[in-house]
Parts: sequence; structure tokens; C-alpha cells
Amino acid sequence: MTTQTEERIDKFLWTVRIFKSRSAATEACRKGRIMIAGLPVKPAHAVSEGSTIVVRKPPVTYTYVVTGLPRNRVGAKLLLILNSKGKIFIYLRMAEKHRFPVFH
Repeated sequence: MTTQTEERIDKFLWTVRIFKSRSAATEACRKGRIMIAGLPVKPAHAVSEGSTIVVRKPPVTYTYVVTGLPRNRVGAKLLLILNSKGKIFIYLRMAEKHRFPVFH
């Protein structure tokens, strides 16, 4: 099994449910509302673990730190967003049944 090291920013924002649709994430990138390292990014910009993403949804600005790249869209119950020192960190909660085989 291989792990992903990079993913398109528009796909990532949709995958972790920051935007309801990928087209909405793409549009936000085109309008300059998504920034990495203080610069607006295009929808095809690659994001990786450790990246800090700033999302402007007027009148609010959110800061996210990427801690993992999921393969598929994350279910709302598996996504945990924690606020710590003014930043919002995205963690993917992995149920134990997904990590280890379950014996009945």
C-alpha cells in the first residue's frame, strides 16, 4: 500500500469538508481566497503534510495545518477539527477497526 505525499489543493479542501463541493473550492482558489505561505494559490497547487493553509470566507479567515492526506472524502464523523492557539488543526480520526482486524 502506497501513501500519498501531495494532493491538489482544491481536491484536499473538498476532501476534508472545508468546502461543500470541489467546484466551490476551485472558485475560492481562483478568487484568491486560499493562501499558502502568504501567497494565493491556483486550484492545481500541490499541498502536503505540514502545509499551513489560510482560507478566507469573508468575514472570517481560517488557518489550517495539514496533518494527513486522505485518499477519499472524509465522512463527517471521522473528521475532528480542534482549535489550538488561534489555529484550527485537521486531524483524521481513524477508528480502531480500520487499523486492526476485528475478531468476533
